[in-house]
Amino acid sequence: PQPIQNLGISPSDWARLPPAMQSDLLNSAQQSGPPSYRQAIKNYYTKIARLQDTAPVPAPASQP
Repeated sequence: PQPIQNLGISPSDWARLPPAMQSDLLNSAQQSGPPSYRQAIKNYYTKIARLQDTAPVPAPASQP
């Protein structure tokens, strides 16, 4: 979405976010605020998106 691009969030980072976080970010992006606030939003969601990509996958349970 355009408001997300205006924040500087890349499409690949946007795609990694769960739907609920995408909605939260979209709502945040549409609110006005000081530039430092917008930068903080960008940094927060970018970091979360990148953590989603590196989260460890649980090992399957072993069968006896």
